[in-house]
Amino acid sequence: MLPDRYEIKEIIHATEISRVCVVERDGQEFVAKLPPLGNEHAEKRFAREILALQRAAGLNTIPLSDFDDSLSWYVMPRAVGNLASFPAPFTVDAAIAVLEAITSSLAALHAAGEVHRDLKPGNILWLHDAQGGRWVVADFGIVRNPAGLTTTGLTRTGRFLGTDGWAAPEQSVDAHAVTPTADVYAAGLIAAWMLTGVHPSAGAVDHLVGKPLSSAISRAVSEKPHRRHASMDAFMEACRAELVQTKPSLASLIAQGAFNEITSVGIAQPGVRDAQLDALAALTPQERDRWFSAEREGLTDVLTKAIDGLVDDVNMISFSVTVDPILKHGVEVLHKLALSQLPGTRQFAVTVFGGIADIHQFAPASLALDRIDALPIQAQETIRAALHEAGAWDFFAQMASDRFPSRRRTPLLIELAGQ
Repeated sequence: MLPDRYEIKEIIHATEISRVCVVERDGQEFVAKLPPLGNEHAEKRFAREILALQRAAGLNTIPLSDFDDSLSWYVMPRAVGNLASFPAPFTVDAAIAVLEAITSSLAALHAAGEVHRDLKPGNILWLHDAQGGRWVVADFGIVRNPAGLTTTGLTRTGRFLGTDGWAAPEQSVDAHAVTPTADVYAAGLIAAWMLTGVHPSAGAVDHLVGKPLSSAISRAVSEKPHRRHASMDAFMEACRAELVQTKPSLASLIAQGAFNEITSVGIAQPGVRDAQLDALAALTPQERDRWFSAEREGLTDVLTKAIDGLVDDVNMISFSVTVDPILKHGVEVLHKLALSQLPGTRQFAVTVFGGIADIHQFAPASLALDRIDALPIQAQETIRAALHEAGAWDFFAQMASDRFPSRRRTPLLIELAGQ
């Protein structure tokens, strides 16, 4: 029974195993889920669902806002919508984001041998709260507990469990014996639907021919469980590997001027990163300026990922060929941002100054001081704050003190030099 502190505003849907309602508490709307009255079988499943939600708790699992010791009801935040409410087909990046959310949500359950058994677009919700907007997995009502810990009588051999069209075929034979590869199967069908806009029952997988991720998805939805990817992590790795093989290189996208198609994904991927960093280092000033004009936020995002990667693994990368050129690109882009005091200037300055100081690269530091000295006083206030925030003040102060007085004209450079 839902406590009196919640007022039921609307019943969203009711089935033989649950009731889902919009409720209000202190002027804020939530969604409450309760078992049908008098259904002892459903109540046992309900307790299991709440415990599964607790075990799967994380950024990509629907949070439990409230429940009681009886485990007979729970309240969750109201989502913006579910995946099924958004128009398909989706972009490849959107499909990857959903697969990553599923992988993140189910990681702990799968590691323990548990299976969701009801992955489908309607159970993937878009939630926006204090932690931002993201996909979360919901409805753990028919989760299968690890072997030896299952609840007697809740799952019977020969009874179909799941949602027709999305559930793995073995769930219609013995839903009790399924493994996490059943969730891999359902995730593969979700990805196929997202990329084609075709429902699985209408042949979504057949429509994948020639599309990105077709190979990885085809294996995920194999009829035989042992032929599928062994885990969601393996499925994700196959997707990323396939994208690397089919996506245009960073160098070719730069040469084509297709700056709006460039993302920072490859900058952090082993086996791809070196080629991406080399292409970024070879960027000409003219290409950099065109990129800045066409897709400023994309350029700063790519440079941020690149500089962070240089700091983490600088010993494996050529200083003269790769490190210095990328840091100098960062300095020049920062200068353009600071001149106009554009959004993101301070955050990007922290990345650039922190990278230069951490790696102790003198040529990019000297260029940075030249550009700082050419900025108007108002812009220098942002730079001063960023130098402190990045922990780079002492490094740049030493560099400034070694410069000729003629190259220390503005108050910030004079302050850095300790005059």
